[in-house]
Amino acid sequence: IGVQSTRQDVAGTATWAHRNWLGGLRKLQLDANLGWAFIRNFWRPDFHGPVALLSADLTQPDAIARRVDLNLRVEGEHRVEEGYRYFAERLRVGTPAHFGPITAVPSLNLEYYQTFGDATRNELGGQAQALLNCPGDQRTCLLAYLEQRLELDFRDDAVETRRRLYLALSLQEGIHAFGQGFSYVRALPEVRAF
Repeated sequence: IGVQSTRQDVAGTATWAHRNWLGGLRKLQLDANLGWAFIRNFWRPDFHGPVALLSADLTQPDAIARRVDLNLRVEGEHRVEEGYRYFAERLRVGTPAHFGPITAVPSLNLEYYQTFGDATRNELGGQAQALLNCPGDQRTCLLAYLEQRLELDFRDDAVETRRRLYLALSLQEGIHAFGQGFSYVRALPEVRAF
């Protein structure tokens, strides 16, 4: 159950994982998050509807070279927001490389959005306005970006950590694809001390 000032969500989550799918230590994980969203308030919503996020994540260890895996992730999402709703399909292809406590994860990401509703660009703000300002068709948007993540994991145990340090830096570069998208650079550092 999620409660915010402008929306309430009721949702359930299910996950299934197989850590040796078809042999070769391939990991397949399927996730489903299904629910219902109420915009403004639960008892008299301005708008309400189903919300869903379905994903499949496949990792093949040592697929490209020793210590270099192949990761494929596919997602489908339906989301309800104030003034509009959208469908999104996402694809990520990554090649995690592991070198002791260092992991480098370069990836290519594509996200395709289809928006529906009567809201105009001026009525919305933030992320929604950027989505509706996508070049090309006013109701669809293809976002493409490259992402590089570098992790330094010095923790004593990854699951039950008691001491030491975890550092990560994610760099994301937006690129134009098929006449749509945005050019941008995002840096996201992360530090955890135990």
